[in-house]
Amino acid sequence: VVLRKQSYFFRIPLYAAFMAFLLGMCIFTIVFPSRHINALVDVGPTSNQGSRRMALIRSCVHLTRELVLQDNLSRMTPGETAGTLRYLLQELKDSDNAIRLGGNKGIR
Repeated sequence: VVLRKQSYFFRIPLYAAFMAFLLGMCIFTIVFPSRHINALVDVGPTSNQGSRRMALIRSCVHLTRELVLQDNLSRMTPGETAGTLRYLLQELKDSDNAIRLGGNKGIR
């Protein structure tokens, strides 16, 4: 009678199933990275290039705004601003290709 009135979270089969699931997850976390270690090697440089790409996008937006408004907020002449913008756009393309294709900027 007492077993039937027990809540489901006090039953032993539930704990046994959860412990089996937990053991399986522990084994998976040990086995999975060892088989796919080559894919995990580039996580650091890839995330670094992702952050750099975001900074480059912000810089390009700022310089484009500077070219359109010409309010000398960056204290550069329009020629310097255009040259810097050209350089940043090339860096952005290189960073994007490195993330997508690899083989550049420290990404395999």
